[in-house]
Amino acid sequence: MALSVNITMSMPPEMVEKIDEAVSGTKWSRSKYIRHTIAAADGSPFKLPEGELPSVENLQANEAGGVA
Repeated sequence: MALSVNITMSMPPEMVEKIDEAVSGTKWSRSKYIRHTIAAADGSPFKLPEGELPSVENLQANEAGGVA
């Protein structure tokens, strides 16, 4: 059985705006972007299942190619 954990995170509105800009026009959700960013951080114990964190430009450019 899979375990799921919900975490509440507080951040300033400017940070939310930057995240929304990064995922705008892509298939990425805000939560998926945050999970991916945490996994990509230096010292993170998590592995990136999809490679490196795409830049905002790469997310938008690759959206047509099926970035998931």
